[in-house]
Amino acid sequence: MCSQFLLRCDVLKKLFTFLLWVGAILQLYAQSTTFTPQVMVPPRLSYDALIAIPSPMEGSMVFDTTHKVVRVFKKINGFRWPIPHNKRCRPVC
Repeated sequence: MCSQFLLRCDVLKKLFTFLLWVGAILQLYAQSTTFTPQVMVPPRLSYDALIAIPSPMEGSMVFDTTHKVVRVFKKINGFRWPIPHNKRCRPVC
């Protein structure tokens, strides 16, 4: 009886820890966009953080702090997050 109780406590601890980690990870991926009447500021991410986004939505906009360009997610010819035509930097595959 006592061992079953301890087993349940252990399972609950592991479940709580797992949920805590999931919440922390989701919070890391949560980026905010600032809107004011004069300006819209997209989230700022490094190149490495940009390519680590697991499943971006079509039209997502991010400022790439590594290459100093604004990128909009669109899958073109196998590339994700294509670069603007007037900037010279590597595209994200």
